Amino acid sequence: MSLQKRVTELEAEVRVLRAQMDALQRDRSPAARTEQPRPEVKEQRQAAPIVSEPVVEKPKRSAEELMAAWLPKLFMVVLMLGVVWGLKVMSDYGLFGDTMKIVSAYALSLAMLAVAYWKRETWTEAAFDSLLGGTFIVGMLATAAGAILYGVLSESMALIIALLYIVYGVGVSYVRRNEVLTSFVFFTSLLLPYLLDYMEVSKPVIFMYIVVMFSVMQIVTVKYTQWYAQMIGFSASIFTLTFFLWQGDAKVSWALLIVLIVMVASSIQLLTVIVPKRAVRIWLLNSYLFSCGMLMMEEQLLPAVVSVVLFGAATAYVMKRYMKQALDILYVSTVASMFAVVVNATSSDTIQLFILPALAIWSAAYAISRRLNMSSVVLIAVSLVECFLVYVTLFSEVDDVAHHMQYVLILIYAVACYGVLRRKPMRYEQTGVSIDASDCVWLVVLALWAGYGAALDEFFEIGPFAYIVYFMSLGLVVVVLALRKRLNDFAQYSTIAMWVLFSFSFLSSTWLSETATLHVVAQLSMLAVLAWLLVLVLKFQHFATIPFSGRVIALLAYMYVVYVAFVNQLFAMDVVSSSVRLMLHTIMLFGVAAAFMGIYQRFSERIFMRIGIGLLVVAFVKLLLVDLVAINIFVRAILFIIIGAVGFYLSTRLRTKE
Repeated sequence: MSLQKRVTELEAEVRVLRAQMDALQRDRSPAARTEQPRPEVKEQRQAAPIVSEPVVEKPKRSAEELMAAWLPKLFMVVLMLGVVWGLKVMSDYGLFGDTMKIVSAYALSLAMLAVAYWKRETWTEAAFDSLLGGTFIVGMLATAAGAILYGVLSESMALIIALLYIVYGVGVSYVRRNEVLTSFVFFTSLLLPYLLDYMEVSKPVIFMYIVVMFSVMQIVTVKYTQWYAQMIGFSASIFTLTFFLWQGDAKVSWALLIVLIVMVASSIQLLTVIVPKRAVRIWLLNSYLFSCGMLMMEEQLLPAVVSVVLFGAATAYVMKRYMKQALDILYVSTVASMFAVVVNATSSDTIQLFILPALAIWSAAYAISRRLNMSSVVLIAVSLVECFLVYVTLFSEVDDVAHHMQYVLILIYAVACYGVLRRKPMRYEQTGVSIDASDCVWLVVLALWAGYGAALDEFFEIGPFAYIVYFMSLGLVVVVLALRKRLNDFAQYSTIAMWVLFSFSFLSSTWLSETATLHVVAQLSMLAVLAWLLVLVLKFQHFATIPFSGRVIALLAYMYVVYVAFVNQLFAMDVVSSSVRLMLHTIMLFGVAAAFMGIYQRFSERIFMRIGIGLLVVAFVKLLLVDLVAINIFVRAILFIIIGAVGFYLSTRLRTKE
């Protein structure tokens, strides 16, 4: 009734528009211009109403309408459960035999159909569809119980009755156009393969039934755009085929491929009509990935190759049609089918560890460059898992050139992916948080770099300290600083933070074994890099996102800490005496104070002056209370000469600034 009313309203609006168009044409005709004066024509044109297209709003269903639509279906399920339990009670008390149970179930099925036909004019459509669906479900369950549980029906009779009910269900779904009814029919029809397996029907016949049933139901789901029914039917088909895969049947993959071909074609057709909700798209993607996983478990190369061709052709088609939502789903499926080909084509773990991470990382880079959100998330996660598996598999096994190549290649893949993201930036912005995808990939690069160093440390066993990891992180810092104009701030900050993290182990203790020289070299390299960073900050105003005073204070403070650790290491190695150690500490303290005073002279920030004066006070207190007592007279003379001369020179260069 509502559709007919809407058509009537549209026809009335069309008639009004035609009348107004005819009036405008008469006004513009030559005869009208000679008969009517110009001002009147102008008035008439100004008075002509402007008719806009009617905006058709999608009707919103009220709570009462939703309850009227869903309650009959809910109570129909409750009714069927009550009938089943009632028959169970009668069977326990010996009131019904097995034959009587099946006859009663069929009688209930036919009675529901009769009531639906009798009340079709007075009952709501929801109640009518619920009775039709109940007829189908009760009939199918009665057929399965009669053949499998009770043995009342012969196998051939049960098959004929089941096929009749399936034909009835498909016909009712097509005529009624109800998605819930279609879902019931779809799911219940795909329970028949279990009955056929019990009847020991040949597997090709069972697979043929699954393929034919799924294909026939596409007539309903595609025609009426029933995404949820399609989702239930495809899931039921995949799980049924998985059941036979676990039984070791070798021909499941071909049935799965045919179902996939039908599903891909139908989903593309449905996506051209309407884009479903995000939950349905995620389900579709997971279903395709699960199917590719089944092909991987099957360990047959040809079906996997056919799946690559299928998904690749579908991806090319939707890319040509600019269907981004479909491309987001099919692209990941194509990559997953390629994984299945690699796994089934090679039995060598070494070859797989070479190819799979590269395939995952490059695929993720392409997905990111095309702004495919779901593909990017899935493939980045797969890349991380693949890299983790490589490191777990090869950890402590770097004695072979091939193992080194696997580590290095994965690092190259990750760096290349970072380069792609730097050329084509991709940001995720949600709830006020903005994340650059290249920053996430750079963290992966750092993790892989540190993992490679940890594997080398574990293999060579140089000492208790992670020397190789530290020097590798140091080398990466040097490279990043040399290429600082091509990298963003996050890459530089995170790399320096990793290097500082690994450098902590060289500050807290001294080492007196044969690797003590490496300890000293590590500490000297730390001082050199910190000095380089200080020059970049002071001369080029580098790392501008951090406050200037914070950068300078942090660098000078850490330099002093590293210097103290360096002097303590020399003392532990008996390179310097106790007096010289105290002298070097004091000289550095005065040096840091002088550095703050000099920076104040250039940049005029009072905080540097205050810190410099404070450090001078501390240095003089240490000089008078500690050094005068603890060091010998020779070292004391040298210390006072150096401090006095340098201090006097610097103090003469200070200028008071207002």
